[in-house]
Amino acid sequence: LKLTMYPMAAEGHDGQTRDMGHYEAIIESISDVAYFIDSDRNVAYTNRSSLQHPAVSLEAVRGEHVMDLMEQIVADDEDPARFERTLETVYHEEENTEFPVTVELDLGVSSGTTTREYRLSPYPTENGTGVLMLSEGTTEQGERNRTDQKERELRLEENGAILERLTKATDDIF
Repeated sequence: LKLTMYPMAAEGHDGQTRDMGHYEAIIESISDVAYFIDSDRNVAYTNRSSLQHPAVSLEAVRGEHVMDLMEQIVADDEDPARFERTLETVYHEEENTEFPVTVELDLGVSSGTTTREYRLSPYPTENGTGVLMLSEGTTEQGERNRTDQKERELRLEENGAILERLTKATDDIF
């Protein structure tokens, strides 16, 4: 899923102000990792897709300062300040900035390091500007995943052929 988010209006088309629950239902339906970050830089909401990262649990991350979260999940050789600078650009809605703003970060995972792209857009809250942050694996990671899948399928075919020969050999013996 390739989703581009732009600043969301605080009011719906009917002029009524939307509460966080209105957006949560939308975000929960997205397969990408998604976070709402409030004006204090705390994670106000995250969807279940964020559980893809082993250091993240829904209960632990909600209410946590976003930079504390990023410091937990970025790879050892990654600079979390790059993310923070990007985040501040969005909060201040700097002139001539095209939203969403994108930053790629290397994350530490149990199997090593993976690269994820984060897309950040401002959204209005009762207390000022918040940020909607979406994350997905990079194209390079997608290519690796497709290659891995093809290799698994080939191994399954080979194992199926071996099993078929063994079954035939067993039938011939008995």
